[in-house]
Amino acid sequence: QKEQEQGQREQEQQRQRQQRQGQRRISQTFQRWLALVMAAAFLVTTLFNWVLQTRLARENAQRLLSLNLEDVRQEIRDQSDRNLLGGAYLVQEDLNRTLPQTREEDVDRLLEELCQAYNLSEASIVDSHGIITHSTYPGFVGYNMRDGDQSREFLVLLDGSRTEYAQAFGPVSSDHSVFRKYAGVVLDQGGFVQVGYDGEMFQSCIDSLMPA
Repeated sequence: QKEQEQGQREQEQQRQRQQRQGQRRISQTFQRWLALVMAAAFLVTTLFNWVLQTRLARENAQRLLSLNLEDVRQEIRDQSDRNLLGGAYLVQEDLNRTLPQTREEDVDRLLEELCQAYNLSEASIVDSHGIITHSTYPGFVGYNMRDGDQSREFLVLLDGSRTEYAQAFGPVSSDHSVFRKYAGVVLDQGGFVQVGYDGEMFQSCIDSLMPA
């Protein structure tokens, strides 16, 4: 009987050892899987953060580049406006002084001379009714500035709200095949003078504004 009890105790001890070993193996297996899951989660999180930071950096760079380009574009437009208005004021000064003594048939030739003197592509005189009366571009003579969206912008020089106006480079209302950048200033005798750059002169103006 003692031997039987001894055998039972040994069996019970062996069963308990096997149970503890099984639990230990389960615990070790769980720990290994937990470590793998945590490592995978860490890698995924790291990759996500890298992708997110890269994307944010790229978006910030693109946003900064867009802002810089817009600043450059605006600076070029502002400076080209100032340059062209400067030419318009030179023509205005000469016309205010000489136009009253100039014969009607000589006005177009006078405008040609002023364009050459001040490096302009075109010059036109617009009367107080908005009609082009003289121009270095004969096809524009007789055109009503109210007849087109582009030309209508210059009517602010006739209603007293502005004494100068500069416009972006683009097609003209009277002839969409002609591209110009225009500026205009009022004349002493009424109406205004409008001067312009063609594409070549406008490009030269832009080139002169860019750093070497």
